[in-house]
Parts: sequence; structure tokens; C-alpha cells
Amino acid sequence: MFKKEWIYRELACAHLRERGAKQTGLALSRKFGISLSTVHHAMLPLRQDGIVAPLSRGFRLVSLPRLLAFWGSGRRLLREVLWQGSALGVREAERLAPSGAVWGGCTAYRMRYKDAPADYSTLIIYADEKMLADIKARMAGKGNAKLLVLKKDRFMKEHASGGLCPDPQVYVDLWNMPEWYAAEFRRALEKRMGFDGEGTA
Repeated sequence: MFKKEWIYRELACAHLRERGAKQTGLALSRKFGISLSTVHHAMLPLRQDGIVAPLSRGFRLVSLPRLLAFWGSGRRLLREVLWQGSALGVREAERLAPSGAVWGGCTAYRMRYKDAPADYSTLIIYADEKMLADIKARMAGKGNAKLLVLKKDRFMKEHASGGLCPDPQVYVDLWNMPEWYAAEFRRALEKRMGFDGEGTA
């Protein structure tokens, strides 16, 4: 992920914890160990589009749906692929994931909410490069599942719970999946996150 995407994920996850939570550029800069100019560069289009609102000191997120649409439209999953190939059956591959890997996409939704809006065959899992050999040994095979192993960033663990990506990242990854069922999962996730159909949440 680009550094600006760390910021977008942070804003979205903080908003889900506390709607209208105040943020400051300095706090984000310190948290991620990046320059203030990098933070300002990431925030500029959000301010221009009214996605965040300025406060006397800092800013707050105005619209989670619009932030995720902005983030999703610029995200490129294939840029982060460490390995892709065929896997064992969907459920078997999900069961065999090594400790430390983090599920995204349809799997993360199904595991978190115990529900699947549609059948799916593409699996997204985030992992470190050192885990790649273990993943291939456990999960690769001549099954009907497609496995995308994406590079896990060092800040993901803060927001990942139970080996699952946070909902905002699941959403933008679903946004970038070309398969028809990704849209079904994305619409279901919108309801889970409280989108009200008016561009706010």
C-alpha cells in the first residue's frame, strides 16, 4: 500500500470507532513515521472534495462512503501481489491459512459476519514475503479457487482482528475485484457499515 493509503485506512477505521473523530496531521505524521508534507499531500484532495472538514486544530471525516469511493478508485490490487495461482477448494484453503496471515475480500466478510451474499472463488490473503513458501505449501493446488497473496504492510496488525482485514480495507479491495460477486459483498458490507444511501455514514 502507498503511505497515503495508511492514512485513508486510519481515517476510516477511526470513524467507525467514533463517528466524527478529530484527527491532526501531526498525529498522523508521528504515528506512521512520515513527513507532514506527505500527510498534507494525501489530505489535499479529501479537503478539496469535501470528504474531510477542517476544524480549528485538525480535521474530521465527513463522509465514510465518499472516502472509500475515493480510496477504492485509486487502489490497485495487482500492484501488491506477491503470488497468485490456483488453490485448493475455497473452504479448505481458508482453513489452512498460516498464523499471521490476514484475510481480505470475500473471505474476511464471510468469517466476520458468518454470512456470504454469494458464492465466491477468489481468495485474498495478506502476508509477509517470508510466509509465502508456507502459504504455497499449505494452500496451493489444483482446485477451483484463485488465490491472491498480497503484501501485508507493517501497520495492518493494528486494525486487523482475528486474522481479518478491517472493513474499510475489505471494502476497497472488493471494489477492485472484477468478479461479479464482489459487488454483492460490497453492497452487503455497506449495510454493515451503516451507509444510509445519502453519501454519509
